[in-house]
Amino acid sequence: MTTDFTPDQAEEQLGNQIDDPIPSHGHGTMPVVGIGASESALPQLQMLLQGVPQHSGMAFVVLRHDPPGTGTEAAAEWAGRVGESIPLRVVPVERSVRLEGNTVYIVPPARGARALDGGLVLTDGEPEHGRMVIDLFLRSMADTHGSLAAAVVLSGPGADGAIGIKRVKERGGLTVAQDPDEAALDAMPRAAIGTGMIDWVLPAREMPQRLVSYFQLQPALQLPREEGAQLQEVTRGGREEDAPLRDIL
Repeated sequence: MTTDFTPDQAEEQLGNQIDDPIPSHGHGTMPVVGIGASESALPQLQMLLQGVPQHSGMAFVVLRHDPPGTGTEAAAEWAGRVGESIPLRVVPVERSVRLEGNTVYIVPPARGARALDGGLVLTDGEPEHGRMVIDLFLRSMADTHGSLAAAVVLSGPGADGAIGIKRVKERGGLTVAQDPDEAALDAMPRAAIGTGMIDWVLPAREMPQRLVSYFQLQPALQLPREEGAQLQEVTRGGREEDAPLRDIL
């Protein structure tokens, strides 16, 4: 299924629900991890996904950026290669689907996708945008899932993903780049790191536990309501160990 969705459709639909000063839109929804990679990152991609517990609750969306003239595999073939020996359900995306936890969604090479309203919408790869499929997906993921969005940039050519991670940070999400010294093609992770907006630079083997720990912490965060006397509510009562946070707010 193809669509004529624009890169900013998620932002346009959410409108004033998106709050830049307190990027809490999406708080309490399902964690979604967008992974940008090229075929060169296959070993590290498998290592990352093999380390994720079967019941982590996270959904993973894998988008592939390859040099022009490559990336002609079908979704099922690429999904079969990625899904070897990993504990999660692997779904080759051939049409628009609803996102579910504990699942890896494999977008076909040379195709794009959008996160929108709890779903994943397959697109033609946006040739008019230079096929920056990772950037465009990360932007829609950030606008839809807010603080429960994480972007991971693995080995690949060019700078696809570097613009998208900026939107993820604007919306309060997490950004991770593969250690360039480990990457077969280090251009993509280096471009992401060069933005100054990467939270962690990690080898692939360390990413699964760090992602799990990060999203396990999310439910413990108690954000103030965005309407009403939020400052007064935050500064009243609470646990003693929360005092530094109350002072900052």
